[in-house]
This record gives sequence, C-alpha cells and structure tokens, in this order.
Amino acid sequence: VSMQFLGPNDFLVIENKGIVQRIVNGQKTSPPLVLTNVAENQGLLGIAIQKNASTNETAIYNHHPYVFLYYTANEKNSNITQGKDGVSNRLYRYELVNDKLINPKKLLELPAEYDHNGGPLLIGPDKHSVFVSVGDLENQNYTVIAHKALNNETGMQPDGSGGILRVTFDGNPVQGGGIGKIYPLNLYYAYGIRES
Repeated sequence: VSMQFLGPNDFLVIENKGIVQRIVNGQKTSPPLVLTNVAENQGLLGIAIQKNASTNETAIYNHHPYVFLYYTANEKNSNITQGKDGVSNRLYRYELVNDKLINPKKLLELPAEYDHNGGPLLIGPDKHSVFVSVGDLENQNYTVIAHKALNNETGMQPDGSGGILRVTFDGNPVQGGGIGKIYPLNLYYAYGIRES
C-alpha cells in the first residue's frame, strides 16, 4: 500500500492485510515488524516515520524512531459495514526497536465505512505533529452521511472524516488549528475532502 524510508536501502512497507515489513538492501527481514488486526475490506492504509522522536513522556525508547500507522481496525473479525461494533479508523504510534514495532499508543479512533477511509500520513514541518488524511466514508450504497466538514451547511456536526486532521505525537490537537474548539473540530487542518 505504501512505504517509508528509514535510510538508504532501508525502508518499511505496509501491506493491506495489516503487515509491516522491513526491507534492508533488497531483502525482507523476517518476521514482520507487526501484524495489525484490520478490517477485511480496507486494511492498513498509511505510514509515516519520525526518525528523531522526542516527547515529554519518560519512555526509555525516546531515541528510537516513531512509526505512525493508520488503519481500519476490526476488533470482532466482522466485515466493515455501517453499525458494526469494533470497526473504526485508528492512528497508532509505535516505536521501532530491534526490528519490532513496540509500545503502541492509540492516538485517534475515528468512524469507518466501506470505502474512502483515507490513509495518507505526513510528519508536520514542526517535526512534532502528524497529518492524517481521512476521506468522506462512503458506504456500500455509494452514499455519504452529510456533515459540515463536507461543506453541507445543514448536515450533522463533523465526526473527524472528510478532511486532514493534525495531532501532536501524543494525539492532542495542535494549538491554533481546527475549525472549532471542541473535539473533533479542533483536529481539522483542512476540510471538504471527499476521497484522500
């Protein structure tokens, strides 16, 4: 689905089925770095790496790279259809230590649908935030629930979809951003995005 470089001839590859592989000098390291529990119709959708991770937390792994993964999670092994329990879009932060992704921290849990769940990630220019692109969550009938972040004035309040969200490496809103002061409005960096 996507890949991010750690250095020359050293990169991480994400597979739709929820696997993160490391490729060094053209060879896959074994076993995979992590296996996530993803929804059947979507999967592991985005990756970003911050090589010089630092935080106010007291974790001993601060000198290791942060790896951010965005995926449609499936807690109960069901197909992703509207209303199913345990299915959501999630942003996790991991630490890369000895060819393993460890110390997972869930930063965001957002609604999910059949299609247009988004996925592309980008580390912010401040090196302390991550941008998360979330689509409009189109369902199996090719319809989208209208909300104000999709430029529908009479729609419901935004739910975190249909835009680019920006959070700190701990999952907090970035000060000064957003289209409102309450969650999830304070997460939006951009809105009106249908399929990212």
